[in-house]
Amino acid sequence: LLACASPSTVKEYMYVYRTAPSDLLLDCVGYTGPLESNGDLAEAYQTERQGLAACNADKAALRDWAAKSHQ
Repeated sequence: LLACASPSTVKEYMYVYRTAPSDLLLDCVGYTGPLESNGDLAEAYQTERQGLAACNADKAALRDWAAKSHQ
């Protein structure tokens, strides 16, 4: 009678939670200096533009990471 029994199958599921690389989750840099002169304003503008470019690059890297991790 044992030969007639079908083998049982046990399924196990393992969930893997992946997080984004921590360097991509850092706050974006902004200008924190004084705004007392036109020179300060120009420096703040340049700093903000550079920070925005770096922040956009981080977000693009996050999109790339997400696309690769879901393949």
